[in-house]
Amino acid sequence: LLDRARTRDALLAGLFAALCLLTDMLFGVLLGLMAAVILLVWWWQRRQQPAEQSAPGIRMLLGKLAIMAALAAVISAPLLIPTVREGLNADYAVEGWGHSEKLSADLVGMVTPTDLHPLFGEDREPSGTGWVDSLRAVETGDSPFTDINTVFVGWATLALAVLGAITGGRRSRAWTGIALVAGLLALGPLLQINGQSVFDLDGMQVNVPLPYIVLHYLPFIKGFRAPNRFSIDLMQALAVLAGFGTAWLLGKVAGGGRETKETTERKDGEATPSTLSSPRSVLATILAVVLAAAVIFEHLAVPLPLTDSRVPAPYRELAQQPDDFALLQLPMGWRNGFGVFGTEDTRVQWYQTVHNRPILGGNTSRNPSFKFEYFERLPLLQAITTIEAYGQPDDATDAAARASAAELMALWNVGYVVVNPPVPERYPYVDTWQTSRDYVLDVVPVDPQPVWDADGVQVYRVQQPDVPFPYELDLGSRNTDAWRGPGWSSDETDIAGTNGAWIDDGDAEVFLPLRFEDSQPLQLTLRLQPFSYDGAPPQTVSATFNGVELGEQTLAGGWQEISFAVPADATVSGLNRVMLHFAGTARPVDVLPGQAAIGSTGVQSPVDIEINSGGATQDIAFITVTPPDGEPQDASAGRRGYNLTAINPQSGAILDTRGFDTWANEFEAEQMASFIESLPDGTIVVGAARDDASRFLTDRAVAALARLGSAVDLRATPGYGHALIGVKGAAPGAAAEATSPDGAYLRLAADRRTLAAAVDWIRLEPAP
Repeated sequence: LLDRARTRDALLAGLFAALCLLTDMLFGVLLGLMAAVILLVWWWQRRQQPAEQSAPGIRMLLGKLAIMAALAAVISAPLLIPTVREGLNADYAVEGWGHSEKLSADLVGMVTPTDLHPLFGEDREPSGTGWVDSLRAVETGDSPFTDINTVFVGWATLALAVLGAITGGRRSRAWTGIALVAGLLALGPLLQINGQSVFDLDGMQVNVPLPYIVLHYLPFIKGFRAPNRFSIDLMQALAVLAGFGTAWLLGKVAGGGRETKETTERKDGEATPSTLSSPRSVLATILAVVLAAAVIFEHLAVPLPLTDSRVPAPYRELAQQPDDFALLQLPMGWRNGFGVFGTEDTRVQWYQTVHNRPILGGNTSRNPSFKFEYFERLPLLQAITTIEAYGQPDDATDAAARASAAELMALWNVGYVVVNPPVPERYPYVDTWQTSRDYVLDVVPVDPQPVWDADGVQVYRVQQPDVPFPYELDLGSRNTDAWRGPGWSSDETDIAGTNGAWIDDGDAEVFLPLRFEDSQPLQLTLRLQPFSYDGAPPQTVSATFNGVELGEQTLAGGWQEISFAVPADATVSGLNRVMLHFAGTARPVDVLPGQAAIGSTGVQSPVDIEINSGGATQDIAFITVTPPDGEPQDASAGRRGYNLTAINPQSGAILDTRGFDTWANEFEAEQMASFIESLPDGTIVVGAARDDASRFLTDRAVAALARLGSAVDLRATPGYGHALIGVKGAAPGAAAEATSPDGAYLRLAADRRTLAAAVDWIRLEPAP
């Protein structure tokens, strides 16, 4: 394409690119890297030989590249468009660095055979368990590398590639560039040598940052997140370079005993003869076989670990069952590219292709955070996953799990519990599967004997409780986490005089169970009140029921009941999804006065503040400052006596953190007074007393605290805890503070939720 700019070449390149994208969208990054290096080398070589007449012009080449890109985009559009659309969703963004340091190639690892090699692998076993042992070593931190080593370039391959880069001339330049760039990027954000990324240089701990850091800040490309994937480009380039090196060697060995085929290579702007050798000498043939054998041998991966893809018989029995239902399976776990909740077995998703039923758990690359948070917050699943990981749930979690198990089976329409056997040497489930099974069978209402028991799989029928109808979900009266989808705040016991839950997004989803033989029209009724404030625009709400639009209504102020008609064909016997959409939201901190007001000082804190003063009973002094949309910061000096933190009243920045041991001597108390007196008026000061802070308090120190708005003199109550949020220059008694013999706790936080409405209850009943 670069040499001739033919339309045929552009179409073939576009087709190849499309096939790569349809295989994996991440291949687009790898293709982009290779294309960028090739184009850069082509441009550089063109500048070195401006007189070359037969090369295509820039305008013609750009046209052919546009054809290539357009064809690739059109063919891959069914996958490309939704990928780009979902990639713009912040819920799918890479969390931090996305484990990129762990998923990087190691410099030593690049020349260390993988543990799949039959001879060079670590502690190889004939059965192939050495690979399993290596995986286990990574999990336990005993591996020489941060992750399983998969990037081994090969000794013979590397030697031939270096030779090819040296002897290949201009033909090898682009491939050399690709190998160098891809190899550097594969090393990740920080250089790692033998699993270490922190190096001691005469007592100074240092990292060596690498160019991959730049990619982390590029939109879309940051989602690549696994630097070792650049080894794909690296090995492709090394393969071509090794070919050049091999051809040069064979040509040298063959000497005059070779047949040649003339091709044309451009050099210094002129067409000059070049030869690709077809060696005929016995020595060259032997050398070719030896080199090929060396490359194959060093990259051997035998015996390759395999997964048994046969579907156990009980799953085929489940596929024959007539009803709609979900499955609760052991092991139970949820996994994405950033972590695991529980213990997952990816095979169960393969089995799902046979029974075609919803399952609890699974493995996906990216998902909105709520898809994990929903399951992580439920006591039943917390208890099961804790046991799977060698633990035991605490009494409160266990009690909540037992109390909710039956109702959750009805909500999710779980028809069967399936216990899968462990994969040998797959920890922790191989050790905990029996304990996990016993707990689930004890907590979840199931038949005492399995319905099917074959191929190591046991299937128990769930005894689902009846679902009442009409069905009412009373929010705030108990924990309703399992019924609330994304868009909700937590259950509250007092919202304008009643229990309920706030909707803190423009859209909120709720799950409601139904059981029926024949569908019928229903009425969906909600008791709710919009979030209102002076100047608030009228609030409207629309609803969908399993994706069927039910209409829109305008809300009045205060608590009210509204109803929507639900057509019979919109309902399902099982879990039903109701989506509520509100026209507007607002943050209380923006529209309501007095948010985060510091006592009666008239000052509003720009940050959230939490104080825990243990006094003499707990011997702690914690101060936590959390900026809006920021991470909590430890703002306490943690010393015995008074701990004070000065905060900028406009920006919320921490200006200073001091500790004064007023238990030890009066000098410390006088120092505290001097510190307070030096602060400008209006400065927010947070205080926490640790141990008996009253012992050497002076009149001047108490007077200084009073200038912050405090009315507490610990000399009258020795050993008490004291938590204080004051403002320099405030009148005594104006600060927010707490004191108690058992310690003192104080929290000041503005409501920064984006509120739409509060809901008291939701009811499904027959249509009138």
